[in-house]
Amino acid sequence: MPRESVVNAVSVDNVRNHVEHIVKEIPSRLAGSKNGRRMAEYSAEALRASGVKAEVHELPGLVSFPHEAELRVTAPVELSIAANTLGHSLQTLEDGIPGELLYIGSGAFGD
Repeated sequence: MPRESVVNAVSVDNVRNHVEHIVKEIPSRLAGSKNGRRMAEYSAEALRASGVKAEVHELPGLVSFPHEAELRVTAPVELSIAANTLGHSLQTLEDGIPGELLYIGSGAFGD
């Protein structure tokens, strides 16, 4: 399909219809979820309906679903720091995981 055909096919009503469908019918589209797959299929079908070849590919990947967390320092002074878990952090025991806190500078290899 020539570029001009695609540009000429874009309309405010068409965009609005897609956005309304997506937010009403596929409201949460987290990566790896059923709705994430539904969104990919919907997008591919919309492209195919416009004459564009489209396929949905499933790829493995790590997905981060952050949760609230807390870092508690107990010595030499007690303090609590709000944090978020990253990546595939495991939920810890109610008492947490004790360990020594180390300063490693900037985190560069030399540090």
